[in-house]
Amino acid sequence: MSTKAETPKPNIQSTPWVDWWPASMVYKGLKTDEKTQRDLADQFRRSLFSDLRSIPAPADDAPHLQALYNEAEALLADPQAFWPQIYQAQKHLTHLIPDDAVDPALRREIDEATSLSLTTDRVATRIEAIGSDAAAILEKRKYLSLLIADLQWERKQRRAKSEMRACYVWNVCLLTILVVAIGAWALWWEVTVQYAQFEQLPIAPNLEPGNSEDKKPFTYPGLLVAIASGILGAWFSMLRTIDTRLSGLTLSELRVLQRWVSLVARLIFGAAAATIFYFLLQAGLFKAPILPDIAQIGFQPVAGETMEVTQQSVVKGESNTGGRNWLPSTNFCLLIIWGVICGFSENLIPSALTRHADSVGDNKD
Repeated sequence: MSTKAETPKPNIQSTPWVDWWPASMVYKGLKTDEKTQRDLADQFRRSLFSDLRSIPAPADDAPHLQALYNEAEALLADPQAFWPQIYQAQKHLTHLIPDDAVDPALRREIDEATSLSLTTDRVATRIEAIGSDAAAILEKRKYLSLLIADLQWERKQRRAKSEMRACYVWNVCLLTILVVAIGAWALWWEVTVQYAQFEQLPIAPNLEPGNSEDKKPFTYPGLLVAIASGILGAWFSMLRTIDTRLSGLTLSELRVLQRWVSLVARLIFGAAAATIFYFLLQAGLFKAPILPDIAQIGFQPVAGETMEVTQQSVVKGESNTGGRNWLPSTNFCLLIIWGVICGFSENLIPSALTRHADSVGDNKD
């Protein structure tokens, strides 16, 4: 009985999702940054390993120094060692370098701390005041160890801040999708549902066009657009924060700021500020030529063009436009602009509410 040889199935490996677009764009940048950090760490490891090789091995009567030497050698000999292991080996080197190399090492670390804006005046003054005997060398080694620890902590903080800022930028960029969707939906609602029903089309096919009593009331004209404008202003403020505010924040503040709940809360604040501004305008508390008139929110045809709408076109879902073009009115544009301003500025609406509250309190008195 013969059997047919089974044809081997081709070994087809599916493409990892991180290699798909647009995920590949993000992970390519992350991999590049990780490779850069690995290269820097490896170069620093090689430099310290070379320094360690130039140091004579501790004598047998110093077992604690031998233990430090062996541990530092094991850490630096590992090609996969990263910053934590390399920093640990660097601390061990402060106890292993010869006495005549302590002063140059101190000056080098002081210069490095100064370049990172760390205060080293007191340390430098103290080092210059002490002598060069055995006790002084021991004290200098302690200062060298403290300086290295401070520098390592500063570098770790800066690295963490850089990662937090990168996460903040990425999250704000992702919010662009949400902001654009909300803005597009608000404009669509205003044009096709609100304004079209109020100005041009009846609410139902059995109603006669032109009879304003049968039309749906134009409730809260421009409110959704104002809210979307406030969200847009808050999002634009986040983008501006990338270059101005982030550099001055602490690590704890960055950790809170880059979270999704903080970013969404900022968008909610922008929407709330624009909503309050809308009703302040409607209440007549704000009056100025540069402010929009809610009653005049709408669209206007381009000069020389008209729009004809018939009952039959409404039933079919069509309109005899005659090639017309419609543009938002000046008040509609002003509403969008001021909505963006309200969302962008975190103090505009709160300050206005505070002034009105103070004025009401003064009138009661």
